[in-house]
Amino acid sequence: MAAHAGSITRAFCWDEGVAMPSNSDLSHYPFAHADHRAEVAQSWDRARFFLGLNAALLVAGSAIAAASSRAALAPLALGVVLSVVGALIVARSHGRTRRTRDALEQAARELGVEGHEITGGQRALHGKPRGEGYRVVTLVVVGLAINSAFDAGLAIYLGCRDEPLRKPEVPGLQP
Repeated sequence: MAAHAGSITRAFCWDEGVAMPSNSDLSHYPFAHADHRAEVAQSWDRARFFLGLNAALLVAGSAIAAASSRAALAPLALGVVLSVVGALIVARSHGRTRRTRDALEQAARELGVEGHEITGGQRALHGKPRGEGYRVVTLVVVGLAINSAFDAGLAIYLGCRDEPLRKPEVPGLQP
């Protein structure tokens, strides 16, 4: 039955454009599976967006700081705000991912098949050890918090300076 249920999942997945079976027990599993996969993909996209955006703002702030310390404060302050907002969004998104995972597990139990055990949280649902002592979402949130602290520290450092990080060099002039 387990091998047959796996083929049902692949054959009737809504994103492949194949009609769903009329049996209500089978029809909601592919939807739950597709919903969970879409939510996981969205969560990763959100995490990558905020991590990449903060890195870009840090590079922009550092490049601007070479010419003017005060002008670099704007992208760094924006980086602080977006890192905090990103950490909150990623943490909230993880709650949605857990709810879709739980719906997928419920659908698998109703079909009498073993659910997925890709992540530590999924293994824990089946009474097995997590396999790791952390959650990936925790690492992303901590990374965003570190980015925020680094942006804030650099902004404070640059805000205390009256001159750019390096003085423009004029060819032919010696100090």
